[in-house]
Amino acid sequence: METKINLIISVIALFASIYAIYYTRIDINKQLRMSKLEEILEIITLIDGYYASLFNFFNDAREIRENLENGKKITPELEKKIMLQNRFIEIVKEERLVEKATRLRTLSDAYLPNSNNLKIKINTISMIYYNMHLYILRKNLPNVKELSMIPKPVEMRKFIQKIETLVVKEMKLGYKTFTKEDHMEYFHNQFKKDIERM
Repeated sequence: METKINLIISVIALFASIYAIYYTRIDINKQLRMSKLEEILEIITLIDGYYASLFNFFNDAREIRENLENGKKITPELEKKIMLQNRFIEIVKEERLVEKATRLRTLSDAYLPNSNNLKIKINTISMIYYNMHLYILRKNLPNVKELSMIPKPVEMRKFIQKIETLVVKEMKLGYKTFTKEDHMEYFHNQFKKDIERM
């Protein structure tokens, strides 16, 4: 009788161990995915921070390229734009943007679902930043369709806000992102009051 009880206890302990190992593995995978989703948000925020500058320099590069291709003289205004582009290139190193764009694409391919087109949306953002930066460096000439579909900063900001919301939703923490408008409303209407209360 005692042997049967010991056997039953051993079997129960074995199943409990298997159960614990299984759920520990699931938890580890969830934590890993969560950290990768956080990294996706971090990269999107980083590259979003200088999209307006990138957009302006990209358009300047198109103007400069057209002038050079048409044999037009470089005006002092264009020389200034070239100088500003070169400074931008020095500050935002090619390797950094290429690394971030590539990392963003890799993370989205590995950790995002194909549902609601989230993966393709993030891959498209990555491609846009990558191509715009290479165009400014005069290393890449995207085709005419790609050039005509570069969104304006306001459009890109709205698109990125939607993507951020979808990524946060993927994290399944129950939280929601706030928009730049939410931030500005708080800053102008509530921030000073909150500071004074401290």
